[in-house]
Amino acid sequence: MVLPLKKILTSPINLKPKFIVWNKKDYSFYAGYCIKYQGDLNWLVDVLNSYDMEFCIKTISRNYQNNYKSFAKSFIQNFSIEIRDNACF
Repeated sequence: MVLPLKKILTSPINLKPKFIVWNKKDYSFYAGYCIKYQGDLNWLVDVLNSYDMEFCIKTISRNYQNNYKSFAKSFIQNFSIEIRDNACF
C-alpha cells in the first residue's frame, strides 16, 4: 500500500494566506484545499504565505464579511512564481 504524499493545506476562506505543511501522511482532510508537490514543501509554503500571494488574493478574490477573502481554487490556481537558481524567498 502506498501512503499519500505530504501535502499543503489551506482553508477556503481566510483573512490572509495561511498555508501549512501537513506532515501526517496517513490522515485525510475534510474541507479546504490541498496542494501535493514533490519538491520542498516548506519553501513552497513560504512563497504561498508571502506578501505577493496576499496582494494577489486582495486584488482578485471574492470579499466576505469582516474582510475575509476566498482562497478558492479559481483564485489561487493562477498564482505564479518565478523559480530562479539559488532563489531566496
